Amino acid sequence: MLERWNVGTLERGNVEMWKCFNVGMLECWNIWSVNYWCWWMGSYKQKWDTASLQHPNLE
Repeated sequence: MLERWNVGTLERGNVEMWKCFNVGMLECWNIWSVNYWCWWMGSYKQKWDTASLQHPNLE
């Protein structure tokens, strides 16, 4: 279940990034986009770290 959540989360993040690239780098890759991506990655990492603590056997 945790592995499925992990893959699904990464896929959603990639979809958001490709939406941005498809619009056009110069138009879309602005401060807001960078801040959003950093927030998303930070949120993901925090959730993953918490899950890892709950499942110490997870590599």
